[in-house]
Amino acid sequence: MTKLKVYEGNEPTLKEAQAFVGGYVEVVNLKEDGCLLVDEEGLLKNKMINVAASDLYNKLYEGKIVGDVIHIKPDARREW
Repeated sequence: MTKLKVYEGNEPTLKEAQAFVGGYVEVVNLKEDGCLLVDEEGLLKNKMINVAASDLYNKLYEGKIVGDVIHIKPDARREW
């Protein structure tokens, strides 16, 4: 089972993000919906599809998001 953690008032540090996603962090820009932080090697690690994150991603693009994901809402996004 994959998880989607949402940040609304602040954002995680790089260390926190890496610990949650389980690897190197890749930023997926969702434009006015903020961004997703994903494990950049998630597909290589054969992680399970994250349905909630994929639904957000598919509002703008086509594809699947895998593994545990952080969603940073626009009001919380600073450094990413």
